[in-house]
Amino acid sequence: ATDTASILCYNQKDMKLSLTWNEIKKVLEAPSIPNYEGAVYEVIKETLGKSADVLIKNDMALVELNPKAKPFIFIGAHSDVLGGRVTDISEDGFIYFALTGGSHAGWLIGQQVKIHTELSGGKEVYGVIGHKAVHHLEPEERNKVPKVNEIFIDIGAKTKEEVRKLGIEIGDPVIYSIGAEKLALNDRIVARGWDNRAGVLTLIEAIRRMKKESIKAHVVFAFWGGEEVGLIGGFRGSALYKPEVMINVDVGFATKTPAPGKEKA
Repeated sequence: ATDTASILCYNQKDMKLSLTWNEIKKVLEAPSIPNYEGAVYEVIKETLGKSADVLIKNDMALVELNPKAKPFIFIGAHSDVLGGRVTDISEDGFIYFALTGGSHAGWLIGQQVKIHTELSGGKEVYGVIGHKAVHHLEPEERNKVPKVNEIFIDIGAKTKEEVRKLGIEIGDPVIYSIGAEKLALNDRIVARGWDNRAGVLTLIEAIRRMKKESIKAHVVFAFWGGEEVGLIGGFRGSALYKPEVMINVDVGFATKTPAPGKEKA
């Protein structure tokens, strides 16, 4: 226990981030929905650069320190973010999708997206999520959240054939295209996928610091996916590597906003 504590504790004077804004932004914007995490793994590898060797294995990005030591400590963070998958293309060129993870359909209306043509060279096709105009909603509909099958993606196509010519197929990933931006005050940042890119950034920072330390334990940092669709990554990581100690770095609810409020959160 003493060794573990000494690994994870740092003096306050050392706590200034090594991560730059450009690095943070790139990690936040990497397009990686559940079971489609390759892009964020490449960004992690690029961000760590020469400071650590990154191994892509078992659908994870792994950094290992001091492999012959004990105890074996496994520190992980899920790298996937909410998104969708194409489920249908209508005859008049509109695209329907299923959610990967628990998105609220109400906030999706009007969102910009990019569809990744997984089987056709990995091109990105820009689109926007649409729904009936408020003028066409019945009074009882106006206070209801639409179902996912009632909203659609418009890429400007007129026919199914036009959509198919762009390489879009059933199952292609739908990425919510929300960029990372700095807010005006208090060093706050807004972005798609703080859950759990906050954990990813924390691990990157920890790896950089621990590479400079004298580590007495065997430590593996793991960036995994599939978390938003059933906690798959963390379960797989613990089952595959069987660590003596496992730490999962993830987010909680904001407690300083009007909803849900500190007490409920």
